[in-house]
Amino acid sequence: MRLEYYNCLALAISEATDDETLVRLTAEKCHQCGLPEEPCVLRTASQERISLDEDEIRKIFRTVYVRKPLQPRSSFNQKERIARGIADFFERRYQLRYNTVKKIEEWRPNDGCYHEWQQLTDRDLNRMTFEQMHEGGDGWGTHKTTFCRLILPPALHDYYIDDIKMDNAEQVERVLARMALVNIDEYNAKTEREQAKIKRILAEKDVQVRKMRSDQYVRSERTASFIATTNSPTPLTDSTGSRRYICCPVGGIIDTEPTVNYRQLYAQALFELRHGAAYYPSREEEQRMEAHNAQFQQMKKAELTLTEFFAPAERNKASLMTLSEVERSLHGRISAADMPSFRELSAALSQHFQPGAVDGRRGWYMRPKE
Repeated sequence: MRLEYYNCLALAISEATDDETLVRLTAEKCHQCGLPEEPCVLRTASQERISLDEDEIRKIFRTVYVRKPLQPRSSFNQKERIARGIADFFERRYQLRYNTVKKIEEWRPNDGCYHEWQQLTDRDLNRMTFEQMHEGGDGWGTHKTTFCRLILPPALHDYYIDDIKMDNAEQVERVLARMALVNIDEYNAKTEREQAKIKRILAEKDVQVRKMRSDQYVRSERTASFIATTNSPTPLTDSTGSRRYICCPVGGIIDTEPTVNYRQLYAQALFELRHGAAYYPSREEEQRMEAHNAQFQQMKKAELTLTEFFAPAERNKASLMTLSEVERSLHGRISAADMPSFRELSAALSQHFQPGAVDGRRGWYMRPKE
Protein backbone atom coordinates (compact mmCIF):
# COMPACT_ATOMS: atom_id res chain seq x y z
CA MET A 1 0.00 0.00 0.00
CA ARG A 2 2.87 2.40 0.81
CA LEU A 3 4.35 2.00 -2.67
CA GLU A 4 0.96 2.42 -4.32
CA TYR A 5 0.37 5.64 -2.39
CA TYR A 6 3.69 7.17 -3.47
CA ASN A 7 2.98 6.22 -7.08
CA CYS A 8 -0.31 8.12 -6.81
CA LEU A 9 1.47 11.10 -5.18
CA ALA A 10 4.15 11.16 -7.91
CA LEU A 11 1.51 11.20 -10.66
CA ALA A 12 -0.36 14.00 -8.89
CA ILE A 13 2.84 16.06 -8.50
CA SER A 14 3.47 15.81 -12.25
CA GLU A 15 0.03 17.28 -13.01
CA ALA A 16 -0.63 19.77 -10.18
CA THR A 17 0.03 23.51 -10.30
CA ASP A 18 -0.74 24.35 -6.66
CA ASP A 19 -1.06 22.61 -3.30
CA GLU A 20 -4.86 22.35 -3.30
CA THR A 21 -4.88 20.75 -6.76
CA LEU A 22 -2.05 18.43 -5.69
CA VAL A 23 -4.05 17.16 -2.70
CA ARG A 24 -7.22 16.75 -4.78
CA LEU A 25 -5.40 14.80 -7.53
CA THR A 26 -3.66 12.63 -4.92
CA ALA A 27 -7.00 11.86 -3.31
CA GLU A 28 -8.59 11.01 -6.66
CA LYS A 29 -5.77 8.67 -7.67
CA CYS A 30 -5.69 6.97 -4.24
CA HIS A 31 -9.46 6.51 -4.42
CA GLN A 32 -9.25 5.03 -7.91
CA CYS A 33 -6.60 2.55 -6.70
CA GLY A 34 -8.86 1.48 -3.83
CA LEU A 35 -6.50 2.74 -1.10
CA PRO A 36 -8.06 3.40 2.34
CA GLU A 37 -8.74 7.06 3.04
CA GLU A 38 -7.26 7.64 6.52
CA PRO A 39 -3.69 6.36 5.87
CA CYS A 40 -3.59 8.39 2.65
CA VAL A 41 -4.73 11.52 4.51
CA LEU A 42 -1.99 11.16 7.13
CA ARG A 43 0.72 10.44 4.57
CA THR A 44 -0.33 13.48 2.55
CA ALA A 45 -0.35 15.65 5.67
CA SER A 46 3.23 14.57 6.42
CA GLN A 47 4.54 15.86 3.05
CA GLU A 48 6.70 18.93 3.72
CA ARG A 49 6.13 20.27 0.22
CA ILE A 50 2.38 20.69 0.95
CA SER A 51 1.54 23.85 2.91
CA LEU A 52 -2.10 22.93 3.68
CA ASP A 53 -2.85 21.82 7.25
CA GLU A 54 -4.32 18.44 8.11
CA ASP A 55 -7.89 19.74 8.45
CA GLU A 56 -7.80 21.21 4.95
CA ILE A 57 -6.28 18.03 3.51
CA ARG A 58 -8.84 15.90 5.29
CA LYS A 59 -11.75 17.92 3.90
CA ILE A 60 -10.44 17.60 0.33
CA PHE A 61 -10.04 13.83 0.70
CA ARG A 62 -13.53 13.60 2.20
CA THR A 63 -15.15 15.27 -0.81
CA VAL A 64 -13.38 12.79 -3.11
CA TYR A 65 -13.93 9.65 -1.05
CA VAL A 66 -17.51 10.28 0.04
CA ARG A 67 -19.69 7.45 -1.21
CA LYS A 68 -23.27 7.89 -2.38
CA PRO A 69 -25.58 5.60 -0.36
CA LEU A 70 -27.77 3.11 -2.15
CA GLN A 71 -30.73 4.89 -0.59
CA PRO A 72 -30.98 8.66 -1.20
CA ARG A 73 -29.78 10.54 1.89
CA SER A 74 -32.87 12.74 1.79
CA SER A 75 -35.02 9.68 2.49
CA PHE A 76 -33.31 9.09 5.85
CA ASN A 77 -34.75 10.74 8.94
CA GLN A 78 -32.46 12.94 11.03
CA LYS A 79 -31.47 10.21 13.48
CA GLU A 80 -30.58 7.82 10.64
CA ARG A 81 -28.41 10.44 8.94
CA ILE A 82 -26.59 11.24 12.18
CA ALA A 83 -26.06 7.55 13.00
CA ARG A 84 -24.71 6.79 9.52
CA GLY A 85 -22.39 9.79 9.68
CA ILE A 86 -20.97 8.69 13.04
CA ALA A 87 -20.54 5.08 11.86
CA ASP A 88 -18.76 6.24 8.72
CA PHE A 89 -16.43 8.47 10.74
CA PHE A 90 -15.33 5.71 13.12
CA GLU A 91 -14.94 3.22 10.28
CA ARG A 92 -12.55 5.57 8.50
CA ARG A 93 -10.58 6.99 11.42
CA TYR A 94 -10.39 4.30 14.09
CA GLN A 95 -10.55 0.59 14.79
CA LEU A 96 -12.63 -0.42 17.81
CA ARG A 97 -13.04 -3.74 19.57
CA TYR A 98 -14.27 -5.21 22.84
CA ASN A 99 -11.58 -7.16 24.71
CA THR A 100 -13.47 -10.14 26.13
CA VAL A 101 -10.56 -11.08 28.43
CA LYS A 102 -10.05 -7.67 30.01
CA LYS A 103 -13.74 -6.78 29.64
CA ILE A 104 -12.93 -3.33 28.24
CA GLU A 105 -13.41 -1.37 25.00
CA GLU A 106 -10.19 -0.81 23.05
CA TRP A 107 -9.16 1.33 20.09
CA ARG A 108 -6.31 2.21 17.75
CA PRO A 109 -5.88 4.61 14.80
CA ASN A 110 -6.95 3.22 11.45
CA ASP A 111 -3.85 4.54 9.65
CA GLY A 112 -2.47 1.25 8.34
CA CYS A 113 0.38 1.12 10.87
CA TYR A 114 -1.22 -1.47 13.21
CA HIS A 115 -0.59 0.28 16.51
CA GLU A 116 -0.98 -1.46 19.85
CA TRP A 117 -4.55 -1.62 21.12
CA GLN A 118 -5.27 0.70 24.05
CA GLN A 119 -8.19 1.14 26.43
CA LEU A 120 -10.94 3.51 25.29
CA THR A 121 -11.35 6.13 28.02
CA ASP A 122 -13.95 8.88 28.38
CA ARG A 123 -11.25 11.37 27.43
CA ASP A 124 -10.51 9.47 24.21
CA LEU A 125 -14.19 9.28 23.37
CA ASN A 126 -14.72 13.00 24.01
CA ARG A 127 -11.79 13.82 21.73
CA MET A 128 -13.10 11.51 18.99
CA THR A 129 -16.56 13.04 19.31
CA PHE A 130 -15.16 16.53 18.90
CA GLU A 131 -13.15 15.41 15.86
CA GLN A 132 -16.31 13.98 14.34
CA MET A 133 -18.22 17.21 14.99
CA HIS A 134 -15.32 19.32 13.69
CA GLU A 135 -15.26 17.25 10.51
CA GLY A 136 -18.89 18.19 9.94
CA GLY A 137 -20.80 15.47 11.76
CA ASP A 138 -23.75 17.73 12.42
CA GLY A 139 -23.87 18.98 8.83
CA TRP A 140 -27.57 17.98 8.44
CA GLY A 141 -28.62 20.91 10.57
CA THR A 142 -27.47 24.53 10.73
CA HIS A 143 -24.16 23.83 12.56
CA LYS A 144 -25.30 25.58 15.76
CA THR A 145 -23.60 23.04 18.04
CA THR A 146 -20.43 22.99 15.93
CA PHE A 147 -20.28 26.79 16.11
CA CYS A 148 -20.54 26.62 19.91
CA ARG A 149 -17.66 24.12 20.05
CA LEU A 150 -15.45 26.24 17.79
CA ILE A 151 -15.66 29.30 20.06
CA LEU A 152 -12.87 27.88 22.22
CA PRO A 153 -9.42 27.20 20.73
CA PRO A 154 -8.16 23.57 20.67
CA ALA A 155 -6.08 24.14 23.80
CA LEU A 156 -9.28 24.80 25.79
CA HIS A 157 -11.48 22.01 24.42
CA ASP A 158 -11.23 20.14 27.73
CA TYR A 159 -13.02 23.08 29.33
CA TYR A 160 -16.09 22.84 27.10
CA ILE A 161 -19.18 20.83 28.03
CA ASP A 162 -22.28 20.17 25.95
CA ASP A 163 -24.88 20.24 28.71
CA ILE A 164 -25.42 20.50 32.44
CA LYS A 165 -27.82 18.59 34.67
CA MET A 166 -29.61 21.28 36.62
CA ASP A 167 -31.01 18.79 39.16
CA ASN A 168 -27.48 17.84 40.26
CA ALA A 169 -26.41 20.78 42.45
CA GLU A 170 -22.90 19.44 43.05
CA GLN A 171 -22.23 18.99 39.34
CA VAL A 172 -23.54 22.49 38.65
CA GLU A 173 -21.12 24.01 41.17
CA ARG A 174 -18.17 22.02 39.75
CA VAL A 175 -19.02 23.05 36.21
CA LEU A 176 -19.32 26.73 37.14
CA ALA A 177 -15.89 26.70 38.80
CA ARG A 178 -13.96 24.52 36.32
CA MET A 179 -15.36 24.95 32.81
CA ALA A 180 -14.84 27.81 30.36
CA LEU A 181 -17.95 27.37 28.22
CA VAL A 182 -21.18 25.47 28.86
CA ASN A 183 -23.50 24.82 25.92
CA ILE A 184 -27.11 24.30 26.99
CA ASP A 185 -28.24 22.29 23.99
CA GLU A 186 -31.95 22.52 23.10
CA TYR A 187 -32.73 25.18 25.71
CA ASN A 188 -36.45 25.02 24.96
CA ALA A 189 -36.52 21.39 26.15
CA LYS A 190 -35.62 22.49 29.68
CA THR A 191 -38.45 22.64 32.21
CA GLU A 192 -39.54 25.98 33.71
CA ARG A 193 -37.84 24.98 36.95
CA GLU A 194 -34.56 24.24 35.12
CA GLN A 195 -34.76 27.52 33.21
CA ALA A 196 -35.29 29.37 36.49
CA LYS A 197 -32.11 27.76 37.87
CA ILE A 198 -30.21 28.72 34.74
CA LYS A 199 -31.37 32.32 35.15
CA ARG A 200 -30.15 32.29 38.77
CA ILE A 201 -26.69 30.87 38.08
CA LEU A 202 -26.11 33.34 35.25
CA ALA A 203 -25.88 36.04 37.93
CA GLU A 204 -23.50 34.15 40.27
CA LYS A 205 -19.93 35.44 40.55
CA ASP A 206 -18.61 32.92 43.08
CA VAL A 207 -19.62 29.34 43.81
CA GLN A 208 -19.19 26.89 46.65
CA VAL A 209 -17.29 23.77 45.59
CA ARG A 210 -16.74 20.68 47.72
CA LYS A 211 -13.13 19.53 47.92
CA MET A 212 -12.32 16.13 46.48
CA ARG A 213 -12.72 13.35 49.07
CA SER A 214 -13.77 15.88 51.69
CA ASP A 215 -16.89 17.31 53.26
CA GLN A 216 -15.43 20.81 53.27
CA TYR A 217 -16.63 23.48 50.84
CA VAL A 218 -14.55 26.39 49.55
CA ARG A 219 -15.54 29.55 47.72
CA SER A 220 -14.27 29.53 44.17
CA GLU A 221 -14.46 32.10 41.39
CA ARG A 222 -16.93 31.23 38.66
CA THR A 223 -15.12 30.66 35.35
CA ALA A 224 -17.94 29.33 33.15
CA SER A 225 -19.77 31.30 30.50
CA PHE A 226 -22.93 30.02 28.85
CA ILE A 227 -24.25 29.61 25.34
CA ALA A 228 -27.39 27.77 24.25
CA THR A 229 -29.06 26.40 21.13
CA THR A 230 -32.75 26.00 20.42
CA ASN A 231 -35.11 25.34 17.55
CA SER A 232 -37.87 27.38 19.18
CA PRO A 233 -38.52 30.89 17.77
CA THR A 234 -39.64 32.04 21.25
CA PRO A 235 -37.35 30.38 23.82
CA LEU A 236 -37.63 33.08 26.51
CA THR A 237 -40.36 32.43 29.07
CA ASP A 238 -39.53 35.05 31.71
CA SER A 239 -39.31 38.64 30.50
CA THR A 240 -37.87 39.84 33.83
CA GLY A 241 -34.60 38.05 33.10
CA SER A 242 -34.28 38.68 29.36
CA ARG A 243 -31.41 41.15 29.85
CA ARG A 244 -29.20 38.15 30.70
CA TYR A 245 -29.62 36.75 27.20
CA ILE A 246 -28.68 37.82 23.68
CA CYS A 247 -30.89 35.96 21.19
CA CYS A 248 -29.35 35.53 17.74
CA PRO A 249 -31.56 34.00 15.03
CA VAL A 250 -29.83 31.70 12.53
CA GLY A 251 -30.85 32.59 9.00
CA GLY A 252 -29.17 29.63 7.30
CA ILE A 253 -26.37 27.08 7.63
CA ILE A 254 -23.49 28.53 9.67
CA ASP A 255 -20.16 28.54 7.83
CA THR A 256 -17.79 26.59 10.09
CA GLU A 257 -15.16 25.95 7.41
CA PRO A 258 -12.84 29.00 7.77
CA THR A 259 -10.00 28.53 10.24
CA VAL A 260 -10.38 30.82 13.26
CA ASN A 261 -7.34 32.90 14.14
CA TYR A 262 -7.64 32.18 17.85
CA ARG A 263 -4.27 33.71 18.72
CA GLN A 264 -5.21 37.11 17.26
CA LEU A 265 -8.77 36.91 18.59
CA TYR A 266 -7.70 36.32 22.18
CA ALA A 267 -4.82 38.82 21.90
CA GLN A 268 -7.29 41.53 20.92
CA ALA A 269 -9.66 40.62 23.79
CA LEU A 270 -6.78 40.65 26.30
CA PHE A 271 -5.51 44.00 24.99
CA GLU A 272 -8.95 45.59 25.37
CA LEU A 273 -9.42 44.23 28.89
CA ARG A 274 -6.01 45.52 29.97
CA HIS A 275 -6.91 48.95 28.64
CA GLY A 276 -10.15 49.26 30.57
CA ALA A 277 -12.77 47.90 28.17
CA ALA A 278 -15.99 46.93 29.97
CA TYR A 279 -16.69 43.19 29.88
CA TYR A 280 -20.26 43.68 31.15
CA PRO A 281 -23.17 45.56 29.53
CA SER A 282 -24.13 49.07 30.61
CA ARG A 283 -27.71 49.88 31.64
CA GLU A 284 -28.36 51.39 28.18
CA GLU A 285 -27.07 48.20 26.52
CA GLU A 286 -29.25 46.08 28.79
CA GLN A 287 -32.30 48.09 27.72
CA ARG A 288 -31.43 47.58 24.05
CA MET A 289 -30.97 43.85 24.70
CA GLU A 290 -34.38 43.65 26.39
CA ALA A 291 -36.01 45.44 23.45
CA HIS A 292 -34.24 43.15 20.99
CA ASN A 293 -35.20 40.02 22.94
CA ALA A 294 -38.89 40.96 23.03
CA GLN A 295 -39.41 39.25 19.67
CA PHE A 296 -38.13 35.98 21.18
CA GLN A 297 -40.35 36.20 24.27
CA GLN A 298 -42.87 33.43 24.80
CA MET A 299 -46.18 34.93 25.89
CA LYS A 300 -48.13 33.45 28.76
CA LYS A 301 -51.83 32.66 28.41
CA ALA A 302 -52.88 35.93 30.07
CA GLU A 303 -50.60 37.94 27.77
CA LEU A 304 -51.97 36.22 24.67
CA THR A 305 -55.53 36.95 25.83
CA LEU A 306 -54.85 40.63 26.50
CA THR A 307 -52.96 41.29 23.26
CA GLU A 308 -55.73 39.56 21.32
CA PHE A 309 -58.53 41.75 22.69
CA PHE A 310 -56.79 45.03 23.65
CA ALA A 311 -54.40 47.54 22.09
CA PRO A 312 -52.27 50.32 23.67
CA ALA A 313 -53.97 53.73 23.72
CA GLU A 314 -53.04 57.37 24.20
CA ARG A 315 -52.49 58.67 27.71
CA ASN A 316 -55.83 60.28 28.56
CA LYS A 317 -58.62 59.82 31.08
CA ALA A 318 -60.93 58.07 28.62
CA SER A 319 -58.42 55.34 27.78
CA LEU A 320 -57.45 54.47 31.38
CA MET A 321 -58.82 51.05 32.38
CA THR A 322 -58.61 49.51 35.84
CA LEU A 323 -57.97 45.84 36.47
CA SER A 324 -61.65 45.26 37.34
CA GLU A 325 -62.77 46.97 34.13
CA VAL A 326 -60.42 44.81 32.07
CA GLU A 327 -61.77 41.67 33.70
CA ARG A 328 -65.40 42.71 33.11
CA SER A 329 -64.63 43.43 29.46
CA LEU A 330 -63.07 39.96 29.04
CA HIS A 331 -66.06 38.20 30.65
CA GLY A 332 -68.15 38.91 27.61
CA ARG A 333 -65.51 37.65 25.20
CA ILE A 334 -63.99 34.48 26.67
CA SER A 335 -65.26 31.56 28.73
CA ALA A 336 -64.87 31.36 32.49
CA ALA A 337 -62.44 28.46 32.08
CA ASP A 338 -60.10 30.63 29.97
CA MET A 339 -60.27 33.65 32.27
CA PRO A 340 -56.83 34.48 33.79
CA SER A 341 -56.61 35.18 37.49
CA PHE A 342 -56.30 38.73 38.90
CA ARG A 343 -52.60 38.11 39.55
CA GLU A 344 -51.94 36.82 36.02
CA LEU A 345 -53.86 39.73 34.47
CA SER A 346 -51.98 42.28 36.56
CA ALA A 347 -48.58 40.87 35.56
CA ALA A 348 -49.57 40.71 31.89
CA LEU A 349 -50.94 44.25 31.89
CA SER A 350 -47.68 45.58 33.32
CA GLN A 351 -45.75 43.86 30.54
CA HIS A 352 -47.76 45.20 27.59
CA PHE A 353 -49.49 48.44 28.57
CA GLN A 354 -48.47 51.80 29.99
CA PRO A 355 -49.57 52.25 33.62
CA GLY A 356 -51.08 55.51 34.83
CA ALA A 357 -53.38 57.24 37.31
CA VAL A 358 -56.16 59.79 36.82
CA ASP A 359 -58.20 61.29 39.72
CA GLY A 360 -57.06 58.54 42.06
CA ARG A 361 -57.93 55.76 39.60
CA ARG A 362 -54.98 53.49 38.81
CA GLY A 363 -54.91 51.44 35.67
CA TRP A 364 -53.41 51.09 32.19
CA TYR A 365 -53.86 53.10 29.00
CA MET A 366 -55.54 50.71 26.60
CA ARG A 367 -58.56 50.23 24.37
CA PRO A 368 -60.64 47.21 23.35
CA LYS A 369 -60.02 46.01 19.82
CA GLU A 370 -62.99 45.98 17.46
